[in-house]
Parts: sequence; C-alpha cells; structure tokens
Amino acid sequence: SLLAQAWLYFHHGDLDLAIERCQSVFAANPNWAAAYQELGSFLLRAQRFEEALKYMDIADRLNPTDPRLSGRQTIRAASHFGLGQYEDCVSWTRKVQHSQYPRIWVHVLQLAALQKLGDGPGVISTKRALLQQWPDVSMSRIRPNKTYQISGLLEALQQVGLPD
Repeated sequence: SLLAQAWLYFHHGDLDLAIERCQSVFAANPNWAAAYQELGSFLLRAQRFEEALKYMDIADRLNPTDPRLSGRQTIRAASHFGLGQYEDCVSWTRKVQHSQYPRIWVHVLQLAALQKLGDGPGVISTKRALLQQWPDVSMSRIRPNKTYQISGLLEALQQVGLPD
C-alpha cells in the first residue's frame, strides 16, 4: 500500500518522499483517519508543525474515538512545543498521560515545556514521574532520536538535569 511505502521511505531517511507518498493515499481513500495521523507524524518530524496540527484535526473529525487517539494527542503536543506554545503542549501531554497508552515522549515533552514556562514545581514532579516510570531515560538515549530534534527541546531537557 502507499502508506506502507511512505513508512519505507521514512525509515530510509527520505522524509519528503514519505510525506508525498502519504498524501497520495488520500486520492484512494480520503476518509482514512490513520493515514492523516501518519502524515501528521511525518510533518512533525519535518518541523512543519502547523500542517501537522491541521492533519490531526482531520483525523479527529474522521475518527474521534480511534484507539490511536493518544498518538494524535502526542503529535499535537509536540507541534505546539515546536511552535513555542508551551501551555498548549502541557495541556495535550496531560490528556495523553491519563490515556490508556501513556508514552515516554509525552513525559519528555511535558518536562521540556514546563522548563520553558519556568514552572519549577512542575518540572520537579514531572522529572520524578518520568524517572520512576522509565528509570533508564537519559539524554544519550534521547539525543539521537530524530523525533526529539525540535528546536529548544534538548536544551530544555539539559537545563532540568536529565541524566546524560
């Protein structure tokens, strides 16, 4: 399928072709919420944050009860971080934290956004929760992941003293 091809291009480092292939899916099936979510994920990695948010809106309209909803909320949180909208980022991370599928990425985003907002108590409690749930999280594990390459994210995590 075109969506599988998009993922292959993504994993081979061709993000532009992955985005293009994912957009081709809509000609055959314009109502496939999962395809819009995947496109949003690729756009996030391309740091096209406003576009990623647009496609999350479409996916939500098409399937508001999708089991993959926490993934969409995470893409929203990361896109808001990338846009410098740290309050919105924290709001979306809190929704995912209380979902059936909490993700490490959500805690990392929330920690960085709270640091950007200067919320010392929030940073302390979020860092504690992150390290309790994922004790092996460290900057050396986060740094190489392209998903975390949003401007200001790594710096904020270093400032809170996440272990190297």
